[in-house]
Amino acid sequence: ISRAIGHKGLISTTSRALGLHALAHNQFDQARSYAEESLKITLALGDRSNSGFALLLLGDIAHALGQATQALAYYLQELEIMVAINYRWPIYDVLENIARLLTDLLPQPAHATRLFGAAQVIRQEVGTGVPAADQAGYDQRLLSLRQQLGDTAFETDWQQGQHMSLEQIVALVRQISQA
Repeated sequence: ISRAIGHKGLISTTSRALGLHALAHNQFDQARSYAEESLKITLALGDRSNSGFALLLLGDIAHALGQATQALAYYLQELEIMVAINYRWPIYDVLENIARLLTDLLPQPAHATRLFGAAQVIRQEVGTGVPAADQAGYDQRLLSLRQQLGDTAFETDWQQGQHMSLEQIVALVRQISQA
């Protein structure tokens, strides 16, 4: 219907939704195609927030495929957009995605812990917690990080993350992406 009426915003949103569905069913090529279509449209429309969401999806696809460098590049672009437009809700999401990437594919437990800590502060600011369906996995990642770092280092990194400004967070993610 969106295509029939030529509504580019709806086409983009529908493409992103189809991409999420394809990703959930491990149809990575199809997911990427939909996400790229969404990104192309949102960039043409100058819709920065939805461009960010398309980049987040592309990052999730790359992460699922084990393409750590590409996933981090997409996540960084999304983070920079959301910080630039001060859209705080998606920032905690991308920080947690980057932290998961740093635990799954790029073992950097100190940076992952800082980003999880920073994301928690933003979650508190926007008034949302970890969804119940994600809580067990979230808790397991934090426990794994604590075991890798030890209690003292984990608490230190967590606290550092909780006190980082958005600019410091972006700088950290840029640093990680250049390593």
